[in-house]
Amino acid sequence: MGFVPLLQPELGWMLLGENIASGDTLYHGVWDNTGPFTAAVYWLIDLLFGRSQLAYYLLSAFLVVVQALVLNLLLIRHKAYNESTFVPALFYMLLANTFYDFFTLSPVLLCLTFLILALRNLFRLIYGIGNDETIFFLGLFIGIAALFFLPAIAFLISFIFSLLIFTGTKPRQYLLSVVGFILPFAGVMLYYAWRNKLNSFYWQYFQSLEILSGDNYLNLVSLILVALIPGIFLLIGIYRYNNSYAFNNYQVRLQQSLFYYLLMGLLAIFFSPERSAYHFMLLLPPLAFYISQYFLLIRNRLKGELYFLGFAILLLGLNYSLLAESIPYIGDWTNFKNIEVQKRPEEELVRDKKIVVLGEDLSPYRNAALATPYLDWGLAAEQLTQLNYYENLMETYKNFNADPPQVIIDDAGAIPALFERMPLLESRYGVSEQYPHVYLLK
Repeated sequence: MGFVPLLQPELGWMLLGENIASGDTLYHGVWDNTGPFTAAVYWLIDLLFGRSQLAYYLLSAFLVVVQALVLNLLLIRHKAYNESTFVPALFYMLLANTFYDFFTLSPVLLCLTFLILALRNLFRLIYGIGNDETIFFLGLFIGIAALFFLPAIAFLISFIFSLLIFTGTKPRQYLLSVVGFILPFAGVMLYYAWRNKLNSFYWQYFQSLEILSGDNYLNLVSLILVALIPGIFLLIGIYRYNNSYAFNNYQVRLQQSLFYYLLMGLLAIFFSPERSAYHFMLLLPPLAFYISQYFLLIRNRLKGELYFLGFAILLLGLNYSLLAESIPYIGDWTNFKNIEVQKRPEEELVRDKKIVVLGEDLSPYRNAALATPYLDWGLAAEQLTQLNYYENLMETYKNFNADPPQVIIDDAGAIPALFERMPLLESRYGVSEQYPHVYLLK
């Protein structure tokens, strides 16, 4: 993209799509905790465009516009405000520029499409115009969203709680919603069972919440800085809502259901196996709703427009200042560079080769392809660092033998112990003269 650096998770998604397009099976031929539906999107992008950051950004922009319009039409149709307005769509698209990793086609953004569709069904049920089909599809949409981004499961709790509090939904209908939620998972599990890969799917996707917990791209200070401006305006919007009597009983129900959505969104971010700023995109619907509500309650239009201008300047200014690294001393407290693909001294050595990197940094893959299934180090370490188990040794040897990397970059220091257990594998590699942690295929 030029002005936006290639990001670590973005490069991982490109590698995932590339390897699946070359014939590897997700969770078996390539190890990663990305959702199966998200991986299918990355596979399709690789087939059509190859490794194209521009394709990721254009598709992301298209999705944001579609989501903003669908959410806004939903709010208009159900009279969530006292006037019909496209202000929420404006704020939705503006908030999608909070940080520069919001620009890419993340699993969170993909799952948001189906969460908004589920929200539409929830509003219909609260409005009193839903039926069995509506509640079935509410569960179905959340199930599909969770197959793009697993922590989205949390939203089933908030939606069912909203139904319990605000509607007269019958026990049979709750069961119908749960059946709708389970159906997509049943289909995917049936596929992996047919391919005899169900254990891999369960271990890498469902258990990833436990295996990969605490794997953060950005530190707490960085995340707080990104969330600071939207968070302040969100709190102001919620405060104005609590101190306003301008809404009828039905509008209050919609507002409270979005508050429960907000709480479950925070919970989903907390339980996400990896954390970066783009995970805050889960909160875009309630953020756009409550912040829009605050501005719509300002009766003086000139004052409202000046406030909006200040909000936009603060939000976009902070984003592009962080991108341009123009804020003095900010690097002493934050680690925004961690999310970016960095230049590595081994770049020329690995250019246009099949390699494997044992460690968190995916930067060497910028101009190289992935050999072996070991894309996600958090998953790979479960096998490559636990060599006392015979099964792990056999699987490791099989993976290196089936797709031998031309270069091994051992950032994690795992290779010496591995070679000690597998002399035959060691005999195929020599240590690079320039880099003691790099091993070259003889």
